[in-house]
Amino acid sequence: MTRMEFYRDTLIRNVELAVRNAQEEDLPATIKAVYAFGGILRDKEKLHDFDSVFLYEQNSQQKERWERFRRNFSSMNEDDREISHQQLHDLLEPYFRQDIPLSKAVVIDSVSQALRNYGIEPKWAACFSLTEIFFPPIGIFVPDLGKVLRKLLFKGMRGVQAWFEDFEKFREGRKMLLAENFQLAWSPETPDVKKNLNMLPEAKKAFVINELGLFQKQLLPLKEQMQKLQTDLISISSGTGLDLDFKKLDSKHADISFDEKERIPSLLTKCEQARKELRSYHEELAILSTLKYSIEDYQRRKSDPFFSSNLSYTMKELATLWTFLRTPKYESKEEKIREVLSDLRLPENYVVTVRTYGTPTQYELEPDSNKRKELLKKAEEEEAKNEYLRPLNHIARRYDKNFYAHIDFLEGRPVSLNISYRRWSFDESEDQRKEIISKLQISGFRPSHDEYSINANKTVKVESNATIKELEKTVEKELAEYPQ
Repeated sequence: MTRMEFYRDTLIRNVELAVRNAQEEDLPATIKAVYAFGGILRDKEKLHDFDSVFLYEQNSQQKERWERFRRNFSSMNEDDREISHQQLHDLLEPYFRQDIPLSKAVVIDSVSQALRNYGIEPKWAACFSLTEIFFPPIGIFVPDLGKVLRKLLFKGMRGVQAWFEDFEKFREGRKMLLAENFQLAWSPETPDVKKNLNMLPEAKKAFVINELGLFQKQLLPLKEQMQKLQTDLISISSGTGLDLDFKKLDSKHADISFDEKERIPSLLTKCEQARKELRSYHEELAILSTLKYSIEDYQRRKSDPFFSSNLSYTMKELATLWTFLRTPKYESKEEKIREVLSDLRLPENYVVTVRTYGTPTQYELEPDSNKRKELLKKAEEEEAKNEYLRPLNHIARRYDKNFYAHIDFLEGRPVSLNISYRRWSFDESEDQRKEIISKLQISGFRPSHDEYSINANKTVKVESNATIKELEKTVEKELAEYPQ
């Protein structure tokens, strides 16, 4: 999926709106300055994002309010908290059961008043979800100051990557960010963001030269890692029939040098080339590290009689498949994985990607060309269905997250629309189950239920030439009577 790009002026306007919100909202900290870094300073007219760091400071009152909020809203059992985590759970849990977001629950008078009694500011609490409070990923929920500031400043605006750091620590050089080349974008004394970003020619050239130098410095260890990794791969694959050739992969990289006497446009071009080189090295290192692990894993497991007796693929084929499966997608996308494996003369085309809506992406290995054609046809059919199912389910789940839309196809065209409802109800009271069943009946469903779940289905015939927009209207019509 292609990342969205934004116009430079749009991103600047979003930062200006965030600064205005910082001056109007009741925040647990005061924004003292905003610094920019990255592509926004390299004269790019369209960018994926505006990289920025918002510097904050807390006065004694803000520190006291935030500490009270953090202490009473977290799941940590601190001795000096005023409300136990169990009491907080009992207050909010009914809304979690009813799928009411915390942002809506906190505006209910009884809830907001109860929270305020313990120093839990409802607008700050609304920056989090009930899921992350009740089921925190690391087992303990502790409110994050940066998240509260980000939510209240940006309010859903996209395109700005904002980090939040302590003003004094940043000025002293004790920053958390790895970036080094910053430009002041806003401060109370110099509030014009656009003007601040438009540096004078001398300052612009000095900035770009510094940026290029930093990129070159970052590239050196990556090149060394790449050389070592390639040497290791050649070593472990020696005598296995896995003939890895890195010439094509290496030929795509370029050595970038520059002269400080060059004009700014030339230096900016080289900046972008260096930035792309950095990204490519990071992606390729992730892919080749996974390939190395996969080869080593195969060699470890081949001595296992059960593994070897059930083996129907070569090491080359399995190592290729495992590289798809094991490379973290936040480090490299599928397109890049295919490109790298192809450059190494590995059979990436034997791996067919099947994306079925609502299930994880499947990577299926098929060396047989005829069977692979069938898989490719299946993948195309699933992708065609996804074009319908994504928008239809988006609409259905606006009414209730337990609604699902499904389309039956005949020769690639829709023939019927099925709207289903599936909800686990084993921990809900009889009255709650009756209320859910009543809501479904009102909207024309015939629900069935037992002590564990509630299920309902509704099937609607549709015209074979129905467009996605027409099917969206059908979903809205069928769920129009569902009480919100």
